[in-house]
Amino acid sequence: MKDAFLKMLIKVISEQTGLNIREQDRDKFIETVSARIRSLNISSSEEYYHFFKKDNKSKAEWQEITKCLTTGETYFFRDRGQFSLLKFSILPELIELRKDKRTLRIWSAGCSTGEEAYSIAILLNELIPSIKDWDILILGTDINEDALKKARRCYYRDWSFRMVSEDIKKQWFRKAKEGWRLDKNITEMVKFEVGDLINDTYPYYSSAIHNMDLILCRNVFIYFISDVVSKVTSKFNETLNDGGYLMTGHAELPQQAIANLRPKVFPESVVYQKSSELGVRSAGTPILDFGLPILDLKSKFQRPTVAGAPKSKIDEIQIPHFSILTLQSIMSEAKELYNKGNYPLTIEKLEYILLTNPEYFDAHCLIGQTYANIGEYGKAESNLKKAIEIDKFNAEPYYLLAQISRENGRLEDEEEMLKKVIYLNPSHIPAYLEMGIIYEGKGDRERAFKMRNSALNLLKTLPSDERIEPYTELTIEELIRHVQEMLK
Repeated sequence: MKDAFLKMLIKVISEQTGLNIREQDRDKFIETVSARIRSLNISSSEEYYHFFKKDNKSKAEWQEITKCLTTGETYFFRDRGQFSLLKFSILPELIELRKDKRTLRIWSAGCSTGEEAYSIAILLNELIPSIKDWDILILGTDINEDALKKARRCYYRDWSFRMVSEDIKKQWFRKAKEGWRLDKNITEMVKFEVGDLINDTYPYYSSAIHNMDLILCRNVFIYFISDVVSKVTSKFNETLNDGGYLMTGHAELPQQAIANLRPKVFPESVVYQKSSELGVRSAGTPILDFGLPILDLKSKFQRPTVAGAPKSKIDEIQIPHFSILTLQSIMSEAKELYNKGNYPLTIEKLEYILLTNPEYFDAHCLIGQTYANIGEYGKAESNLKKAIEIDKFNAEPYYLLAQISRENGRLEDEEEMLKKVIYLNPSHIPAYLEMGIIYEGKGDRERAFKMRNSALNLLKTLPSDERIEPYTELTIEELIRHVQEMLK
């Protein structure tokens, strides 16, 4: 396609679908459009452009191109930090708020194959002893009808449980042929409907989409242009009850002005609570600029000021020099805190280490991973790039940067980082599996097959009961079965 025509096509598709097609997305965009042209038996890209502009004929194609250009990958309890926040703070607060009427209304917007909505149902069963006495709605909507069909089947492969504890799996799922069937008590709590966040009207009182206590719209806004994000969040605001919450992916609403939505900052995530006491903010007002205290994740131990600068009290702190054994002990404490989800204290421990040991590779990797878990992606990337400066032949920081790129919708960056991981560590199984997902999304089944086959051959060399990061909830035997199923 010529550049001028390509820009016209991107413009009309962005106008119709709200998708933000960036420069780094161009190759995938061209591949996707070419595949759609072949599928529709259209003779040229120019004909496809004119077809797309016909509102009365192309609505189904808007949905199809949106499905092709976005990633529907999800799994149960995705993002441990946010689900910890839901379990221990947000849901208990909403349960207390609604205990008199015993009603609760929750919307998973952009639910894909349903794992998020079902994860919420499992949490509520754990939190409400007399749940059968409550009137609970959990609604999942998505533009992708094929994904919703899978959600309604309530049948999942091992890959959907890669971050789920065995206890949860055994309690709420039943083993079925080559997969797991969700408990009927959970499935009956959730309903699914086709929904278009951009073009549908909501709140809509003839449907279920109104008076919500909690809306989850995670890893969806990364695909949308800014104007569309504003439009959708405004409709979410109108759809929430007073005191209700909106949870998005990390850093997905950095500069959005949302009437009546107050940001609340937790170590795990920023969420937005509706309050009728707040007035309408003018466009462009930063969402975090409401005079609220921002959680300070910095250690009290600061780096020394530059020579000649005025001395502060912090300069008088005597910073000890650690022995190797002491460093290893503090690092072990930091890892333990990280595994428990105590991210602020993890960061404090690691910053303390880095004061006197700024070239400590492991500390930079772990603090980068910790910052990423709380959505501080800039700080995460800075520490991981420092780790690469220290040891450019270690694959770990590249893999973590790939994960950050995926969470922010930068799929080209993710692919570049994963290629470096495989080059530096040809035995890195997760990198092959995730490259398989990328190539499948591009429609390149041959390369996807090669990546997954490489992962399978590596898995077969490991003990069947072993576990590898980040899929520690699955044994090697379970991972092998999953990869074999994908290769079919």
